[in-house]
This record gives sequence, C-alpha cells and structure tokens, in this order.
Amino acid sequence: MACLWAARLWEMPEPLHYHRKITLLLRRQEEVQQLRERGGLRLSEHDNMFHAPVESSLISQHSLPITHLLVCTKAQDVEKALASVAHLFNANTCIVLLQNGVKVQQQIARLYQEQCVYALSTSQGAYLRAPFDVIHAGFGSSYLGLLTPTDTNPARCQEDLLNHLPANTLDIHWDANITSRLWIKFAINCAINALTVIYNCRNGELLQNTHIRGELIALCAEIESIVSNVPQAAPIAGLFAQVETVLLATADNISSTLQDARKGKTTEFAHFNPYLCQLAQQSQTANPVNTHLIDLFSQCVVTLAD
Repeated sequence: MACLWAARLWEMPEPLHYHRKITLLLRRQEEVQQLRERGGLRLSEHDNMFHAPVESSLISQHSLPITHLLVCTKAQDVEKALASVAHLFNANTCIVLLQNGVKVQQQIARLYQEQCVYALSTSQGAYLRAPFDVIHAGFGSSYLGLLTPTDTNPARCQEDLLNHLPANTLDIHWDANITSRLWIKFAINCAINALTVIYNCRNGELLQNTHIRGELIALCAEIESIVSNVPQAAPIAGLFAQVETVLLATADNISSTLQDARKGKTTEFAHFNPYLCQLAQQSQTANPVNTHLIDLFSQCVVTLAD
C-alpha cells in the first residue's frame, strides 16, 4: 500500500511534488539502495504503467521535518515506526493511519494529541510483482476522517489534507464519523480473517462449506453482542449480511492474515479477536466463540509456519 500511495502522490497533476518531497521511509538499508538503483517505483494498472521517481530514506536516518505522514505499516508496527520519527513532527504535522482495526488508532490518537491524527479506511487493493513494482489490482473507495480534536477550523483541515492526497485516483471521501466506519471494518475483519487461517482457505470458501458457514454465523452473532456493549463503539446490526457481501465480492482473495501466516510472519491478529475479547471482559460480555477461535488460530499458525 505504501508503494501504491507514494506512486499516486507523485502522479498528482498539481505542483505538490515540486514543493514537497515525497519520500518512502524504509526499514532496511538494502531496500533504500534497491529503490535508488531502480530509480523509483513502477506502478501498473490494467495495461498502463508509469514510473514514479520518488525518493527513499532509511527511517532511522531521515532528518527533514515531516508535514504529512502516511503510515502504511501493519498495525503491530505503527507505534514503533512513529516513535522513530516523532522528533521531526510539529503541531502542524498530519498523521494518516491506514491500518485495519480500532485499537492502534485509539492508541496513536492518545499519544499524539499535539498533531492532527487521521484514519483512512480503504478498499483499494495492491500487490508487489517485484520489489517496488506495484500492481493496482483492486479498485474501491477510501474514506478519511479526523481522530484527534483540533482547535483549527475542521473544514479547513479537511480541505488542506484532501488537497495533499490523490483524492481522484484513489477515490477519497471525507467521513465526519470515521470511527463508525472503523468499528464496522474491525468487526468484519474479526469475522473473516481468523477463520481463513483456521481453514487455510480463500475468502469465498467460508460460505461454500455448510459447517464453516454455521461457525461464521455464530461468530458474527457474538461479535455483534460484544460490540453492542462497548461504550465507545458504533452499533453494528446485521453483521453476517455485511460479512457475506464482503466474502462474495472478494471470493478469490486470500486474506492478508492468511498470507502472513503462510509466510511465517507476525500477523495483525492480536488487533482483532484477542482485542475484541479484552473488550468483552471489560464489559462482562460472554465470548466463548471468540475464545475458542483464538485457541484454534494459535494452533493453525504454528502448523502453517512449520
């Protein structure tokens, strides 16, 4: 996603990239060197391809002030990534979080109250054909909203940030109630991601098997019950119908959690069902389905990684 957004930023027709540097902050020196040797990113969609000569820097060595930061890491890496560049922030820095879930967004909004922290929820899809060779494969919409209160004019903040983002090519819309959208997407991820790992299957297969479908329905019912008892959460009704719609639309997709589990990588799972169970315990809501699912997930991740 970082490559997709960086390339789309460079592609913007207005003079953004003449006045501000678009830089990919990378973790490893070999990645920085590789991008420099390639001369930038390559972005392809359908039969079109273009080259975006964005700059790169090792995240620990970046020294320029940061005015706008898009955080595209997995949820478990956000806090560490931001801490490494926080000394380059000022009161006008805009931080945009692209992660799934609600846990990390709440954490960052509390930690960076002096900055403007935004959340962005997107159904755009991309994958790398090779390092820094990104395919824009899934076309959807993106929704952006403010997480931290601000003394400045909210409408001005909205207009300023949208002017700095590729609003047309990535179909970005302002959402004044972004937290509700985040809670719904969080609930959908809790329903889908772990089950795809447990059954090692594509999204659509969760509906095709009668037994798995029954488990999914029971899981959705419990997620609804838990979220309805969380004071800060948005109410969610008809979760299974929403999950079914997503699964039908992404039937051939392999969830990012399953992709990471197959590669032996750390997944975002702790930010989904385990966090949901923490919320259930705080509100004293029964959560046996999710508790059992967490146990199964842990067993399956070990098996997939072996």
